[in-house]
Amino acid sequence: MEETWSFISENILPHWPFLVVTLVFTVIGKFTGGKVFTRHRAYRKLSGPWYKPWSNQWFWWWGRETLSLHPIATGILLGFVWQNPEMYAEAWPLAASVGYFSGAGVLSLFAWSFIRSYAKKKGIDITLPGGSDRPGESPPDLIPNSMPDDYDK
Repeated sequence: MEETWSFISENILPHWPFLVVTLVFTVIGKFTGGKVFTRHRAYRKLSGPWYKPWSNQWFWWWGRETLSLHPIATGILLGFVWQNPEMYAEAWPLAASVGYFSGAGVLSLFAWSFIRSYAKKKGIDITLPGGSDRPGESPPDLIPNSMPDDYDK
């Protein structure tokens, strides 16, 4: 146990900003992909004044089509603001902090799939608030029997 804690404190805990940013980007990305930039908003034709971008279809279409770039771009912006994330004595160069947080954005694109599949192996079903399972993912005892009772007779 002592060796495990030593490994965690020396190799994982110094990188807490990377892990926290990855997790935050993952949760925000799942929420915006499912609730904000929905397929319905992106592909239906809306009518409204041209000066309100949120009421025009192109705003939602571009938002949905570029969803995978949002965490990377946000990581780049965060790298400009937070230039020394691991609090070392010497400051990081700008390119290093930008690469650090954009890497967290890239990892956040895959983190939800990893977290969900790991939880599924442990028997835990993860659904964010307001989310739902895909059709056909109900437990076997809740799936209705579509065959008539006298089918085998």
